[in-house]
Amino acid sequence: MSKCSHTIGQRRQSMAVKRAKVWHTNNTEFITVPKLAKMMGMPYATALKLANSGQVPGGLTLGTKRLLFRRVVVEAWLKGTIG
Repeated sequence: MSKCSHTIGQRRQSMAVKRAKVWHTNNTEFITVPKLAKMMGMPYATALKLANSGQVPGGLTLGTKRLLFRRVVVEAWLKGTIG
C-alpha cells in the first residue's frame, strides 16, 4: 500500500506547475518560440530557425530542447533599442 496521498495525475500536474514557475521570476518573464513567433508576426518555423541560429537576443536553453527568451530583451530588440 502506498503512503502517498496523491495520484500520478496530481503529481504530474504539480511538476508542471513547478516547471512553469521557473519561466517567470520577479525581474523577467521568459517566452517560448510559439509566443516569440506571435510577437514577431511570423510563422513558427521561421521563428524557430532564427532562434536556433542565435539571431534572436535574450535566449537560453532549459534542458536540452526548451528554448526560452527573456521578454524584455526581445521587446527591446523588436523596438530597435538594442542591436
